Amino acid sequence: MAEKKTKKKDSKLSIAAAITALFIFTIPIGFILAIVDLIKSKGDKSQRHLGSYFAIVSFVLFLIVAFSNGSGNNSNNVNATKQASATQQDTDTATNDDTTLKYLKHEVITDSNDREVVVVYFDFTNNSKDNEAFIYNYNVTCFQNDKELDYPLASFDIDEYNNAARELQTGANITVARIYILEDKSDIDLEVTAWGSSKKLMKLTLKAE
Repeated sequence: MAEKKTKKKDSKLSIAAAITALFIFTIPIGFILAIVDLIKSKGDKSQRHLGSYFAIVSFVLFLIVAFSNGSGNNSNNVNATKQASATQQDTDTATNDDTTLKYLKHEVITDSNDREVVVVYFDFTNNSKDNEAFIYNYNVTCFQNDKELDYPLASFDIDEYNNAARELQTGANITVARIYILEDKSDIDLEVTAWGSSKKLMKLTLKAE
């Protein structure tokens, strides 16, 4: 009678590698056990090593999924950052510390020194728990021909011009005006930054007309 061939069984390390590869947090351990098992059993054909092969394949798949997700997240973060940056600068609304500043309109008038000035109007809203004023939160700068425009040393019969330092309680809003001396009829670049910061919250191009 022919002898029955003894059925090969997986080595203990192979079994351990397969078990640890079943759980996501222990897949790397399973991979290590699989490598050790295959190295120790080199040339020994008395045992199987299916568990070790399973652990190695699981580890490779784990790496593929991890790197794919990482690349996707980085790409999404970059796109989100670019989109947020574009939104911050191109929109007519800025936010800072639970306050909101919205561009309303602008007009060109002549001051008491017979110079043309631009008056820019904003809606300032306080959503914070404390009293806040426009000048505590925002700095508005205007440019023409790449040069910053000066403030006029003149009086204006514009109520909104005096609202910049007026404090508001929670939920209140007020119209604020800022005035700048024009150099010519070229376009005006308006930039809004958080007070004490160089971070641009709003960037608009206004017509000097």
